[in-house]
Amino acid sequence: AYGAAIVTGPFIQNSGEATEMARLGKGLISVADTDELALCLDRLMTDGDWRKAQSEHAFEYVRSRQGAADRYVDCLLGK
Repeated sequence: AYGAAIVTGPFIQNSGEATEMARLGKGLISVADTDELALCLDRLMTDGDWRKAQSEHAFEYVRSRQGAADRYVDCLLGK
């Protein structure tokens, strides 16, 4: 929501949004272990273009789902 890239561990299957973002490969970086985490954080700190792109993807993902709760309620109410 703040336009920041998201770094997560490998166990995201209980989160539909995280799973979808990982599938899209944009805005969410999933790391398997501490070595991958260190590499990811290093890249986020040193590669401004990549960090900016990942942050923009995360923001766009959240923005594209804005109002989803209202749409679900409308669907449940048959509107």
